[in-house]
Amino acid sequence: MNVINNIDKSSVMHKYPVSYRHSMNKQNLVNEESVNKCLEYVSEGKELFKDIIKSLKVTTKLLDTNYFFDDDKDIRNIYRVFITRKGKTISFKFGDSIDATLKGEEPSLYDLLTIVSSEYDFNDSTFEEFCDEFGYDIDSRKAEKIYKNWTKQNIKFKKIFQDSEIEVFPH
Repeated sequence: MNVINNIDKSSVMHKYPVSYRHSMNKQNLVNEESVNKCLEYVSEGKELFKDIIKSLKVTTKLLDTNYFFDDDKDIRNIYRVFITRKGKTISFKFGDSIDATLKGEEPSLYDLLTIVSSEYDFNDSTFEEFCDEFGYDIDSRKAEKIYKNWTKQNIKFKKIFQDSEIEVFPH
């Protein structure tokens, strides 16, 4: 079967004993191998990216295997991501791909940094601009909820990154 719908949560959950699942990824994901993978997707500013990455500690903690998005039809691993830089730590939830969940793969540094770069708002967009950019209906309560969460996440990102730094992240 190529498309997997309604994954049996117990089959994924039993892949890792509870004690192991909750201790995964305590180590810093920033290492030579993960940085080199990211550099494959950095077109300009490789030296700036290397300088930024040296100052980061990126860790994850598996929170659950469940539905992540409102319209999810399949469950996936849900992580809490921690990024520490210059004494400041931010965190956000990350819903891994269904494929990675089924394969037992953990998020990579590349996966997490591309989320930061793709979710980062350079313009402090208004709700109307957000809806126009992403195709949401301005009268939608769901769109408003997504916008509020997106704005909160951007406030976190801007605590530790500058616009010029995000521009060199992999995407």
